[in-house]
Amino acid sequence: MSVLASPPSTSVRRWRIAILLVSGYILLTTVKPTRYIGIVEWFIAAILVHDALIAPIVFGAGIVMRRSGPRIPLAVLAIVQGGLVIGAVFTIVLVPEILAQRNAHLFETLLPFDYVKNLAILWVGTLVLTAAAVVGYLLVARCRHSRRRHQP
Repeated sequence: MSVLASPPSTSVRRWRIAILLVSGYILLTTVKPTRYIGIVEWFIAAILVHDALIAPIVFGAGIVMRRSGPRIPLAVLAIVQGGLVIGAVFTIVLVPEILAQRNAHLFETLLPFDYVKNLAILWVGTLVLTAAAVVGYLLVARCRHSRRRHQP
């Protein structure tokens, strides 16, 4: 049996149960029962968005990067995939606001920002930081490699 397929340890199982119990208690004591259906809908939507959009895009990016040109280090692949996940989370958070602005004339103070512009800024920032992280990793890796070559 591989390490990845091994069952969780007893302490991990206990922590999971404790977290579930505390979460359930907080849910039952702080959320009105009329909101439970909305929470279930939100979880279903989150699972669908993850499984139908985010996971295939991140997985596809990994495949494309692995098949392109010279061998790409695993750390670079992880950095790029991390950037994609962060951008996807930004998108998931802001798309409802973008869609709700269609009716913003009804609630002008409810959605006061330019969410399309904000999403674009977040994506550009994420791309810049992801690229900087990749370049930083490659520079550090190159320095380590050259040090190993020159050591007696």
